[in-house]
Amino acid sequence: MNPVSLTRWLLLGEWCSHRLQSVVAVLAIMLGVALGFTIHLINTAAVSEFSAATRSLSGTSDLTVRAVQSTFDESLYPTLMQHEGVAQASPVLEITAGVPAKAKSMHNPVFKILGLDVFRATAVTPDLLGVPAEDRQMDILASDAVFLSPAAMEWLSVKQGDSIEVSAGAKRITLRVAGGLARAHAGQRIAVMDIGAAQWHFDQLGQLSRIELKLRQGVDRNAFRATLGKELGASYLLTESEDDDERAHNMSRAYRVNLNILALVALFTGAFLIFSSQVLSTIRRRSQLALLRVLGMTRQQILRQLLLESGILGVLGSLLGLALG
Repeated sequence: MNPVSLTRWLLLGEWCSHRLQSVVAVLAIMLGVALGFTIHLINTAAVSEFSAATRSLSGTSDLTVRAVQSTFDESLYPTLMQHEGVAQASPVLEITAGVPAKAKSMHNPVFKILGLDVFRATAVTPDLLGVPAEDRQMDILASDAVFLSPAAMEWLSVKQGDSIEVSAGAKRITLRVAGGLARAHAGQRIAVMDIGAAQWHFDQLGQLSRIELKLRQGVDRNAFRATLGKELGASYLLTESEDDDERAHNMSRAYRVNLNILALVALFTGAFLIFSSQVLSTIRRRSQLALLRVLGMTRQQILRQLLLESGILGVLGSLLGLALG
């Protein structure tokens, strides 16, 4: 019998003799790989969603100026507008508003409201602009108008023209849904309104949360960032989209490490079970292996045969695990 036929004959014989054991081994590998791969996909998707949401809040700006505190005085805005390296600047006020109508069904029903200067946002962060009705173009400047992302509309169960009630502390404000947003990330619950109206309604007169900057063409971003950072001092932070991505990774690191450890435990447990079953199978077949040695098989041939049997089980279980994951 040639080596290929002998190998095939031994594989079929082992499979037919211990079919249940082989099936259990494949299932153990499949479940371990599926759990590990699924957790990897969950981690990747979670970080991607978080990063995309962070980038969409910043629009398409080159740099973002924030304060160490949650808000800062808006007098910084004209100073940055006059800076020689800045082409455009867009002030933004971020407000976390509550939704009293959702208080009974949810523990913490809040969503983000962004106050924007429409004329500046057009050049810096156009993705965050509201889209009013064709016959009510001035709603973009109305004091009671708010523009909702599709996810926010669905969450609040409202449509264009409806009214919503939001809260900031003990204060309740009624706003009119004037339309949707030009572009919003899927699943992101945000609202946009005129920055002056937002400052007035939410008692934040003269305050900003951040300023989005568009630099002049040809300006070295790194050098400009270093220079502006020295000018502003330690009270302000300058960030880019890459910094937001890194911050998103850091914020979810503990969560991802815990899930990865769980996946490794499953993989190690599965590996231990498979190793134990293969060792027991080898010990049980000592008489068969001795007979094969007597018939002329070398030690290396027997070792390759055992590794081939284990490898086939591992590859089959891994492929099924990836598909399941």
